[in-house]
Amino acid sequence: MGYLILGLKRGTVQLYEHDPEWETVAAQTITQLKSIFGETAVDIQHVGSTAIRSIKAKPIIDIAVGVRNFEWVDEITPTLEKSGFIKRKWEHDGQLLYACGDYSKPDGVVTHFIHVVLHNSSGWKNYVRFRDYCNTHIAAARMYEEVKCRLAKENTIDPGREKYLAGKFEVIQKILRKAQVWAYNRDLQTGEFMSNIHFPSLTACLDMAGCPNRCKHCWLGVSPNGRLNENDLRFLAEAFRPFTDNLTVDSWYREPDYVPEYKRLWEIERELSDSKRLAHWELMSVWRAARDPEYVPWLKSLGLKACQVTLFGGREKTDFYTGRKGAYDEIIGVIEQLINAEITPRIQIFINQDNINDLQSVVDLIREMRLDERCANFEMPFSAFVHQGSCDGENAKLYDIRVSPKDLERVPPLLIEYSLKHFNKNNFADIFGKTERELCAERSGSNEIIGAITDTPTFYVDKDFNVYPNITTPSKYWLLGNLKSDGAETVLRHYLYDESPAQRVRKTVHVGDIVKSCGDFNSEKLFSKGDYLDYLVNKYVEYLRKL
Repeated sequence: MGYLILGLKRGTVQLYEHDPEWETVAAQTITQLKSIFGETAVDIQHVGSTAIRSIKAKPIIDIAVGVRNFEWVDEITPTLEKSGFIKRKWEHDGQLLYACGDYSKPDGVVTHFIHVVLHNSSGWKNYVRFRDYCNTHIAAARMYEEVKCRLAKENTIDPGREKYLAGKFEVIQKILRKAQVWAYNRDLQTGEFMSNIHFPSLTACLDMAGCPNRCKHCWLGVSPNGRLNENDLRFLAEAFRPFTDNLTVDSWYREPDYVPEYKRLWEIERELSDSKRLAHWELMSVWRAARDPEYVPWLKSLGLKACQVTLFGGREKTDFYTGRKGAYDEIIGVIEQLINAEITPRIQIFINQDNINDLQSVVDLIREMRLDERCANFEMPFSAFVHQGSCDGENAKLYDIRVSPKDLERVPPLLIEYSLKHFNKNNFADIFGKTERELCAERSGSNEIIGAITDTPTFYVDKDFNVYPNITTPSKYWLLGNLKSDGAETVLRHYLYDESPAQRVRKTVHVGDIVKSCGDFNSEKLFSKGDYLDYLVNKYVEYLRKL
């Protein structure tokens, strides 16, 4: 190439043969960015198509900047903009975008895009892995180039390059899946897992004592209770601590404050967590409150303004769904305790087809206890809401009695009013999502992949130290390993590389294929989009096991 081609008019798509000078320009840009970012940047690398040596590319240099946190980037943004790196509006979670070029007119020339992401996040790894894989796998690079060339020919004028970018999505995801496996095997050979695994934040929850209830709606499922001790909690914290700068530790994930030494455990949680939370969860142990007169005043001392309790209708239905005789009467007594402590009760009401006719008893209770009036001068007003929850864990067993649009007509008007206010909705049906029939029709042709990995994961650790991601019910299909026998490094590696059967399905199987295999195209049962996909993934894994 006789001269360097750098930059492209906004809203246009043109591809050029790879120019080695792009790498020189990228190196110069990286040096400049390092001087501006300083210690804020952990690493800065040339990425994108101009970093792939065997394919054509738009003559725009892409640079990935891996930072420790975004707050520090905000502080240096004025310096970046003075140096010609202009911050752009970018609807993309987990990324800040800067650009070099002329944005004063619609056809101004842009030369660089600077993608600021958290270092070692999935965004960072995707940029680097995609580049490295394409540079070492020519067939994948050529496949990518073929799609790029076709799209460039079809969309030479493309405002925002939206059609061009959308058209590349599927092939990028396909290559990224292969790149992930390749990176896994490469790291396995080089032994670099320890240095590669790092999360901006991580939460670890240990099921130290279990739960006194056996709720039929519980998405976490029902498993035997344990009785772990303080040393077990400390072991959990030290196991995960090397892999994050911001660790949060909880001594429960099914029932908070179930153990007699709940006050001591609260202090240990704060000691072991990097972010010292000042307030308790707005979830409480009704079982504990009904037996310990110090519990609710202690919650008040921690600054709690509201606490959530759960009803399913009157006494018979609530005891049945809670799985414990006397639960309803304890809840009523605890509501009185909360009001006496000036903590606002928030009533959550789960509904299915078999308890809708019993919801009037909840309305009667609210009126008899004068909850609106008695909480009027508290810091938070009384609230209540109706929903049906997800469809995993124990709740999956209630699939046959999930509500339909017609069932919603039987919900008492007062509970509809409370629910609309709680969810900030105008239409009660919107709280419950769409029918399964509608969701199947919408999603059956989808090529979307619903990956399970997040940069800020939460892990559930059961009484035997088996570890599961906080995505759906902890089950054998989501098992990542055992913290004691496998160690945190192996568990986290299994998470990052989707090694559980369910994560592998989410990472490799198109949503449309899952829907076609397991969805009911005639069902009027209501689901939110996210709950329905979780339900189908769990069902699909079971389906594969039976093949």
